[in-house]
Amino acid sequence: MTMKKKTMSCVAWGLAVASAASAQLVFERPADSLPVTGLLDVGSSAPGDTLDTRLRVRNTGTAVVELNVLKIDGVGFTLEGTPSLPQIMAPGVNADFRVRFRPVAPGSHSATLRANSASLLVRGSSTAGLVLLRDGLPVTNLQTLEFGAVFIGQRARIALTLRNDSPGDATVRQLSVSGAGFSLAPTPLPSLLRAGEEAPFELRCEPVRAGLLNGTLQLDGRSFAVVALGREPEAPSALIELDTQAARSGKQSTVRIRLAAPATMAVTGTLRLEFTASVNAGAGGDAAIQFLANSSRSVPVQVAPGDSVATVAGKPEAVFQTGTTAGSLALRLMLGTQERVAPVTIPPEAPMIDTIDMRRETGAVEVTLTGFDNHRSAGNVVFTFTDQSGQELPAVSAEAAQAFSQHFRDSTMGGLFRLTARFPVTGDASKLARVAVKLANAIGAGSGRSE
Repeated sequence: MTMKKKTMSCVAWGLAVASAASAQLVFERPADSLPVTGLLDVGSSAPGDTLDTRLRVRNTGTAVVELNVLKIDGVGFTLEGTPSLPQIMAPGVNADFRVRFRPVAPGSHSATLRANSASLLVRGSSTAGLVLLRDGLPVTNLQTLEFGAVFIGQRARIALTLRNDSPGDATVRQLSVSGAGFSLAPTPLPSLLRAGEEAPFELRCEPVRAGLLNGTLQLDGRSFAVVALGREPEAPSALIELDTQAARSGKQSTVRIRLAAPATMAVTGTLRLEFTASVNAGAGGDAAIQFLANSSRSVPVQVAPGDSVATVAGKPEAVFQTGTTAGSLALRLMLGTQERVAPVTIPPEAPMIDTIDMRRETGAVEVTLTGFDNHRSAGNVVFTFTDQSGQELPAVSAEAAQAFSQHFRDSTMGGLFRLTARFPVTGDASKLARVAVKLANAIGAGSGRSE
């Protein structure tokens, strides 16, 4: 008898502790930390839609509680984001979770929420009404209306249908879409649907930029996420074609852009000239490297549907100048999402003399020559005069390296130069018929003769 009484006393004590500990757990709303007792009404949700209500369970007592039961019993209700059990909860500690209401049919729904021995009646409702259909199947608010990739300048469509599943007439109070690039058609949509009546419409996407596009379709307070991926228009594989003049200084060259197949959509882009000098390009670089169409280093490129050749600056081909500087020239094409580069090496050369002009004066003769030195290393100049009888006079040599170096350092015209030399003449300068000039740089020598 003594042992039996002692055992019964222990059991009674254990139950008393469990009861006291359980009584410390209460349900609260996280937004305001106010307790929720008796009944929690989560509201109304369309059949198949999901409605989440945030809750928390808190230990309001002064002793540690072991949370080992947190569940909800009832059709259409589940818990989301619950803590791992068992959960040791010190005084004042809380655990947040969500009550998810997802009715499968119209009507009233209820469930019992339990945290250990604390309980709460949960209620929700669902009524038949307007249903959103895609390919004949209902769309819920957990589903995303996805367009996939859509090219800028094109339009993608998702065919949707509104159906009235209620036994009576249904008024469409709101049907709209937000988000750049998204729209609905036709507009306006029907405002009243009879029982069982359907109204088809389109959700459209016309991207105005590349990247992820997000929107929201609103139907009488229900929200459906809309997503599309805007992409730059694609052109068939492009090929940059250059003529052989492109690999020399002081030339004009043409460039064409051919497509591997006829284009199926309009695409735009740019063609740029990029240059890196292999010698000191001076203070202003080489301004002569440019497209003739707009006197710049960048021109627009367009492709129209059906084109096999892109238009460059509005024409089937573009003309550009190679300049007068040795280095690396690249034509870089950006067309839609593709990038193409055509590299060209401009090799260093001996000086090129374009014109030689000889002006005779009393007691002197002045010689002016123009040309370019793409290596920027011109120095020695040799002048050889010929008189009217055809007799060559002794050659006159001059070292002009310092003058050329100063000129190229300050010039904005690349390797172009204009050199003037003045020579005193004993006798009649008018008897000098012509002059030949030889100009050398580190690569070689170039020559020319006056007329």
